[in-house]
Amino acid sequence: VVARVVDVALAGSGIRPVWVPGEEPVYVDASPQALDRALVNLVDNARRAVAQRLAHDDAFRPFICIALDCVDQHAVLRVMDNGPGVPGEVRDRIFEPFFSTRPTGEGTGLGLPLARQIVAEGHGGEITLEETETGATFTVRLPLAAAPDEPEPSGNEG
Repeated sequence: VVARVVDVALAGSGIRPVWVPGEEPVYVDASPQALDRALVNLVDNARRAVAQRLAHDDAFRPFICIALDCVDQHAVLRVMDNGPGVPGEVRDRIFEPFFSTRPTGEGTGLGLPLARQIVAEGHGGEITLEETETGATFTVRLPLAAAPDEPEPSGNEG
């Protein structure tokens, strides 16, 4: 599901993301459509960030990485980019509704607040912006769920 959402969010951008799946399957009790919306917002922000940097530096090589793993009974999804990053003076405000670092008319300021609402209020998780030297890394943590039951063999193999 994650790979499909990332492909949709980056369609037509020319950016090829790096996908780093975990070693084991990850299961969460979640609404796929809601998590799709949250992930599309995160990946779209990463796409816009690297595109912004590319517009000012012809030698720049855009990088977006999506990594999924299990840590301490949580599914941990990271969306990382090497764009200009989030300035320190606005880091505390990025999840506020209607706050945007984009020029007027280019952003509503609802993407990150919606992503946080979906992850935290809708699924008991958390979304954070990690401190990084370059770019931005958003981390989504969701409680793990049990793996779905495997279907019983029908006995008609053969």
